[in-house]
Amino acid sequence: MEEQNNPKKLENVTPTVGDQQVTAAAPNQVIAQHNDPAQPSQLQTPMPKEHDISGGPEKQRPIQNNKKVSFAIIVLVLFILVLAGIIIYVATKKDTVNPSPPPPAPQSIQPGGSPQSSNAFTNTPNVNSSAIEAQNVNRKNDAAEIDAAMAQYYANNGGVLPTATRVLSGRLHICGASCYGKTNVPVLNLAYYSPVNVSINPYQAGLTARDAETVYIVTNALCASPTSIGLQGRSNDYVILFALQEPNGVLQQCIEK
Repeated sequence: MEEQNNPKKLENVTPTVGDQQVTAAAPNQVIAQHNDPAQPSQLQTPMPKEHDISGGPEKQRPIQNNKKVSFAIIVLVLFILVLAGIIIYVATKKDTVNPSPPPPAPQSIQPGGSPQSSNAFTNTPNVNSSAIEAQNVNRKNDAAEIDAAMAQYYANNGGVLPTATRVLSGRLHICGASCYGKTNVPVLNLAYYSPVNVSINPYQAGLTARDAETVYIVTNALCASPTSIGLQGRSNDYVILFALQEPNGVLQQCIEK
């Protein structure tokens, strides 16, 4: 009864909650002391997300972006390799289908533009045997007409041989220093040879026709055989040199006066 009637003793008593003591605090402030770790305080504040070390979406997103960039680079490299392979294949196939033609065989040219003195001839036209035979017949006929024209000029000019050929109106004229105004000049319409490929040349030992498209009228010359030129002859001698086309080259021909 004395304790109830004595309010001063109650002022010094500190209230307790379980094993916790609640101390006086300033206004708007609460201080809690916990001695039991099993009971977490209700005043703990959660850690901000930016300090979270659990590897959340914020840190996983850059890794995913790096994987996408790496995959795009690999796809680009593969596309470039495939494109380069296609280009190389097309270029190789084009070279195989359309191979470059072989370089022409070198031909020796005599000083002053005179014909060469070699029997070699490798530029064989791509024609069949029947066409080659027909062309050779025309070559022989043209050579015979040239021989006859030389004899005609010789007879009409007092035993003097012609010294030049001219092409007028697409025809071959056999004449001397000038063909203009001459009435006794043989004029030929050749069946095979082009008139520009027929020329008069001085004697040269071992001379041969350059190819199957050329005719040489050689003055002061004799034939050693039907296929080759011989020794030098007299001033009124001459030979006709030409060549027949063969499958593997040419066959030289020599017609003597």
